[in-house]
This record gives sequence, structure tokens and C-alpha cells, in this order.
Amino acid sequence: MNNLITALDTAPLEISRHLVKKSYLRGSHIIQPAVNNDYLFFLIKGEVEVKQFTYEGNEILLKELTAFDIFGELEIFDQVFKTNAVVAVADCQVTKLRRDYVFEWMKIDHNFSKCLFDVIVNRYVQTCSRTDNLATLTIKQRLLLNIFKHYEKGDLHAVQKNRLIQEVGAPKISLNRVLKECIDEGYVKYSEKQFSINDMIKLESFIAELL
Repeated sequence: MNNLITALDTAPLEISRHLVKKSYLRGSHIIQPAVNNDYLFFLIKGEVEVKQFTYEGNEILLKELTAFDIFGELEIFDQVFKTNAVVAVADCQVTKLRRDYVFEWMKIDHNFSKCLFDVIVNRYVQTCSRTDNLATLTIKQRLLLNIFKHYEKGDLHAVQKNRLIQEVGAPKISLNRVLKECIDEGYVKYSEKQFSINDMIKLESFIAELL
């Protein structure tokens, strides 16, 4: 994404004068779900989460973005596309540009066009991979895989159950049932609202079969 931020810093005057800078506090919705969005967003500072809401009202975490990422790239090419929620999980600074000026910029700067389409293609691949995981992995497999990933990141102790519900993409009642199964089988512990690994060798063996 750094190439796009570099392009932002060197945008031609006829484009840069239309750039809009905004700040969002932690917890704010930068983009509301299921609305029209006419802007391409450049995340200058902070972190955001992109979430999808199912018809049943469940939240699914699609991706996490950090400084120098962009979002809103799909909506500018498809006005019918309904947005996912983009929520600031830290105080954020963004720069945004309206759709018509994005198109004008693409005409002027072919390198900008290439960088933007690279982002779209990479995210499409990531989305396909996630969809495959949801379709082919069981809730138990997705749950233990996410717990293991958080262990590797070093933040498992801070992960809340609601967070895992979003990442796993399963209803709360289903995740609770599968979590109890994983605890009974000795993979993990859940005590005082904190997760921990109970048997690392057993968990690593389970994960190895998925990868």
C-alpha cells in the first residue's frame, strides 16, 4: 500500500485540491454498513476493522487495516455495491477522494491506476481464500486455527469471545458449543474470560492437518 501513499503525497494539483482530511475517534464508524460510498479512503494513521453483518445480525470480521492501507476501493467502481462497516479501533486520520476525481487521477497517472488495481486483485484473492475457509473448514477447525494465530501473535490473553465469533463467522450459540467441546478435549482453557492453550502439542498437531 505504500506506493499509493507515495502517490497521494505527489498527487497532481488538480487532484490534491480535492483531497479531504478527516479524523475519527476510536469506536467511530468511518463507513456505515449497507450504504452508498462515493469515496476512496487512504488510512494515514490508526487502525480499522472491516465488518460484515449477516441477515441474522451476526458480525463477521473481514479484515483489519492499518496505516498506509486504503478502503472503499470497490464501491467507487460499482455504485450498486453496498458497503461493509468500517470501524475505527484506534483514533484515525484519513484522507479521502471522491469517485470522479479518482477516475480523473487514473487517467493522468497510470502508475496510480496499476497500484489501485493491484490492491483490488490482492483483496479479491484474500476474500476467495476466506470464503474457501468458511466453506471447507468446520467451526471447530476455524476456532482452533484462530486461537492458534492469536497465540502466535502474542495477544491470545486479550482476545474476547465476541472477537472470535466475528473471526470464525459463526453464531454465538454454535461457537459456545464448539468451544466447550474444545475445552473438554483438552485443546484450550477458558477461565475468567481469558483463553489459554492447554495442550500445545495436541493443538499444533491439529493445526498441522489443516495447513
